[in-house]
Amino acid sequence: MLSPEGLAKNGGSDNAQTYLTTHDLGTGPFTLTAAEVGSKYELTAFGDYWGTKPYFEKVELPVITDVSAQQLQFNNGQLAAILHDLPSSAVQSYLDNKSFANYSLPTMMSNFVYLNPKKGMMADAKNRTAVLQAIDVDELVKQTYFGRGQKAEQIYPPNMMADQYGKQTVPHDPSVLSGLAGGLPADQKNVTIGYDSSNPDNQLISNLIQTQLAAAGLNAKVQAYPTSEIYGWVGSDGQSAPDIMTYLGWPDAPSPYTWGHISWDADGGLNFFGCSAPAVTAALNAGLPNASLPDYSNAGEEAVKTGCWLNVADVNDFMVAQPWLKGVEQAHVVTDPNTLRLAALSVG
Repeated sequence: MLSPEGLAKNGGSDNAQTYLTTHDLGTGPFTLTAAEVGSKYELTAFGDYWGTKPYFEKVELPVITDVSAQQLQFNNGQLAAILHDLPSSAVQSYLDNKSFANYSLPTMMSNFVYLNPKKGMMADAKNRTAVLQAIDVDELVKQTYFGRGQKAEQIYPPNMMADQYGKQTVPHDPSVLSGLAGGLPADQKNVTIGYDSSNPDNQLISNLIQTQLAAAGLNAKVQAYPTSEIYGWVGSDGQSAPDIMTYLGWPDAPSPYTWGHISWDADGGLNFFGCSAPAVTAALNAGLPNASLPDYSNAGEEAVKTGCWLNVADVNDFMVAQPWLKGVEQAHVVTDPNTLRLAALSVG
């Protein structure tokens, strides 16, 4: 919770956005005592905190953009923990290394595949569904998320709805795409698979999908895009966007309506390619008054029918920590990935 008085006092001309880059106005157990943007942040225990006092008096959060440098410092004991973005190769090495503690903790993160209905062969729903059927999801999860995720069974992110709701049924059958590809014009056989340039896992997934689609008769290439460009596709004509995109996402709030609306409604903020269907919107609207899970489930099933979305994997937070750092699992926040409640950590 932010202090209304502090926001008003330090609002400036941009509602305190500039102020909050280097200050905090919260009510938590720590206060921000250093904020060197792009370099490091430092938290110090707040003496007048209303709740249980944290064990650590100070927490340093260095900004280390190179993953290899993170691992080197962690392995040398300079870092207490790495909370996110370890690549698959590093995950395996830490699973095998008993000198460190590792944790694979539940989240609401999912790795999705989006198809662009505004370009080439993807304009036909039949073709989109064939492309999704050609993707070997089991292989993607095995190659990318072993030890920190599992194959998704629902179109919604994990831990949002009970298991019986929002089921996605896309049987793996590359022969469907192979049969279609032979009759496509030559230019429609060329597809681009995009991913966020900051996400090495999606680069790997995109490369694997490229191989699988090539085996089914498409000429696929993989291309990285910066995050800023990806969000620029929302509401566009989709022509500058790729035909397919892999994307790691999670909800800001654990609400099926919120996720369904921003992802599948035509005006949704995460509906990068503007795909939708009247049945999706109708089911979401029907569920909203009473938070009806059956209606939200129908919305998800209708979204799957468009051929525009596939939930590939339910992704866990994979964290590594020094063996002396205690309370990691208890401090983990399911609804906020890559996050620990620092006041719950201690030494043991």
